Amino acid sequence: MQARIASAYYMAPRGREPIVPLPPAASGAPGQRAEHAAGLMTLEKMIALVGERDPRVLVSELSARAAHERAAKAWAGHYPQLSVEYALGREGNWNAQGGPTSLSSVNTDNFHGGQVNLSWELYAWGATQKRYEEAYALAKAEEDRYRRAWDLIVMEAISTYVNMYRLRKQLEITRQTLLGHSKLLKVVEDRVGAKLAPESRRSDALLRVQEIMADREDILSQLNEVDTTYRTLTGLEPPADLAEPQLAKEYEAKLACLSFDDNLKLAYSIHPQIQANLRTIEAAAYAVEGMKAERLPKFNLYARYNNNRLFSTQGSTLPFTGRGYEIGVNVVWTLFGSAYGNSIAERIFLKEKSEADNERAVREVERNIHIARDALAAAKGRTAILDETLRLSDEVLNQRQHSFSVQAMSDEAVNGLSNAYYSRARAATALLNLHMREVVASYTLVESSGLMNEVFPAPLSVRGPIGPAPVRNFFPGRVASMNPADGMPLERNVMPDLLTRKVVLTDGMSTTAEPQSGTAPAPASSAGGAPASAFDAATARSLEVPPVMLPPAREAPLDNGSPQPPAGDAQAPAAATGTTP
Repeated sequence: MQARIASAYYMAPRGREPIVPLPPAASGAPGQRAEHAAGLMTLEKMIALVGERDPRVLVSELSARAAHERAAKAWAGHYPQLSVEYALGREGNWNAQGGPTSLSSVNTDNFHGGQVNLSWELYAWGATQKRYEEAYALAKAEEDRYRRAWDLIVMEAISTYVNMYRLRKQLEITRQTLLGHSKLLKVVEDRVGAKLAPESRRSDALLRVQEIMADREDILSQLNEVDTTYRTLTGLEPPADLAEPQLAKEYEAKLACLSFDDNLKLAYSIHPQIQANLRTIEAAAYAVEGMKAERLPKFNLYARYNNNRLFSTQGSTLPFTGRGYEIGVNVVWTLFGSAYGNSIAERIFLKEKSEADNERAVREVERNIHIARDALAAAKGRTAILDETLRLSDEVLNQRQHSFSVQAMSDEAVNGLSNAYYSRARAATALLNLHMREVVASYTLVESSGLMNEVFPAPLSVRGPIGPAPVRNFFPGRVASMNPADGMPLERNVMPDLLTRKVVLTDGMSTTAEPQSGTAPAPASSAGGAPASAFDAATARSLEVPPVMLPPAREAPLDNGSPQPPAGDAQAPAAATGTTP
């Protein structure tokens, strides 16, 4: 299933590595986790994978490069503009004499010729320079937005990694708790069968087991969502082993010793979103000044040479010779029109809009810094309490296990061990969640302070670093020609195959698959008076390994060429895809 999704979204490289590469051929069960050759997956490795494969990185990078090319185009306004015109054809005139018996004659001739035009702005009250300053400020703002986009991608990867690690640990804690309660359920059922305890004892024990299994199913559902997010970000299957995430080093080295005011000043000076807003405000100010300069007279040097009467200057008092030249100073002064007032008002409104956007960004950064610092401060005080709680729960669990081994058939021993299992699981889960929140809060503080690019620099591009572009008078240059030939695609409305595939819903009754070897379903348990096999050995064995998440029965049929599951896979029912094996 995941191979089909990855193949549908595969895109060819455009100046960098493949955005979503095809994953290796899956082996084993569909839900089996991939064993990467790199070994243990760490947060740094995952962010490196995301930087290579996430298309949002390429989108932001190309936006910044296009903005620098636009600034270079504005700078080219300082240069002389040279153009050439050439004409080739046939001309004729018709001469007629007056009178009833008039005669007429037609003269025709072939012509060819052209002219060379030169225009060079001499003085425009700084309008051209203001246009360049505006374009360059917008280009720098795009660079800041590129860094901001990378910060958000990194935070998404961190959140996915932390959630994946947290849910896997919670699943392990729940598995151990469920295994312990399965033994207690067996003891209670034996006591009820021996008439040593009432029937309500088995109902209570079974209810506790069902509650734990419901929590386990909820964790599996959340883990499935996180795994899907991991596949979307990296294009790979979730790794088998994850290293425990630690606090951000930049927080411990630079931010832990700062006060809130100093932290906010640091964020205002280097945060990419705030810097992008400030540069946008600066560009709007340059635009207003440039529009004001456009209302003043502009002086241009112009020169022209022609060798045909087609390009001759009309109204000249000189006799026509077929060739001529002109050179002089041209003055252009727009006195009325061109909606100058509306243009200036538009720029002023956009400048005020950018100022309001910057105020909103500053408040959001201030809020995030407040929340992150408060979460880190609260975590320091709660960690010691939860550590002590976990230690005491371990001691109580050991004592209850000893009491249960001595007097296993007593209600006090059974209830005490059940509560000890439950308390230990709650304490371990609370400590795990607190530590994960502390890790996320440390990276959130780093991101809100504008230091994320120092912890995880933006990925290097094959086009080189982003910077001011040179003026390209005619050819686009080697960096811009790294992409394949541009133009409209041969086929319109090109969409991934997964989105254009016709969905055929099969009959639910006819797609019921028989259980195959190794996938015996767990028998259903009744609420009251369940037999002793309600929680049998097969269910207990299934807790040793996370269950395989099979694809749903109602699914679109596979197209030709789509990857098929391995032939010897015993855990992939044939009817799960609605096709004939």
